[in-house]
Amino acid sequence: MAKYVSTFQNQIHHLCFNDENKNYLLTKHPSISFITLTDDQYNVIKYDSHVVSIVNNQLVIGDALFEPEDSDVVEGKIPSISSDEIYNQRNKLVQKIIRVKDNNILHPLPSEWDTIIANLESLNLGNNTSLRGSNWVHAVESNGLGTIRGYKEI
Repeated sequence: MAKYVSTFQNQIHHLCFNDENKNYLLTKHPSISFITLTDDQYNVIKYDSHVVSIVNNQLVIGDALFEPEDSDVVEGKIPSISSDEIYNQRNKLVQKIIRVKDNNILHPLPSEWDTIIANLESLNLGNNTSLRGSNWVHAVESNGLGTIRGYKEI
């Protein structure tokens, strides 16, 4: 399935996880452009793991923002994120999606957004009090606790 990043004036606008989402964004913002992404490029943007820029409508991925775990460098390792912060960010995302959904009667969100909300609301971190990740989405996904949809997509 094709994935995209929408851009406007050489700035990242939104991630698009499929053509339906891309077409929705295009109806709302006809002046945006799209760059087709590989899964790795999509995840770099989603996980905030590298410096990313748009130059002449081309994606440029720069340096990693975090040191690899096996690095001898002490500073700059991927941080731990508390489960409270993960749940807090999840709740903010659910509320944002609901607000956008409620305020877009003329351009309703693609059908899968109801499923995305349900999946976010059912997120369970188990007994984990903190998880390591470049952001809360990466912390959840890299620890095999689910796939987060909606982040940077709406």
